[in-house]
Amino acid sequence: MHARPATDDEPRDAPRTDARPPVEETVRTETLLLRNYDPHAAYDLSVAVGDETPPAFAARYHLRPGQIETVSGVLASGEYEVTVELHGHREKTAACRVGSAPEDTIHVEVGNGIVSVTQGLF
Repeated sequence: MHARPATDDEPRDAPRTDARPPVEETVRTETLLLRNYDPHAAYDLSVAVGDETPPAFAARYHLRPGQIETVSGVLASGEYEVTVELHGHREKTAACRVGSAPEDTIHVEVGNGIVSVTQGLF
């Protein structure tokens, strides 16, 4: 698109009529972020969120070396008990808050045969 030249009838600094309205930015965050920081090994994880039966969210993941997996929009905002099981025998449980801010994200990391569950991306 080319700007049209100003005419003699309008000043050269007149506001443009073809200007786009400002873009509103929205913050998007993940409900769950899983990361395998091990560069050499893949891991199988089972994740259960919520202490009810069945849990509010449950899934299994196979994370390849260095892989990051994100999950969005599967839980309502609130506090949940999160249990992650590594290869069917190592288990970690933590209370995590889920919401619209990055610090309200369930963060799971695995590597060197260890799994951790924390709240927040920072």
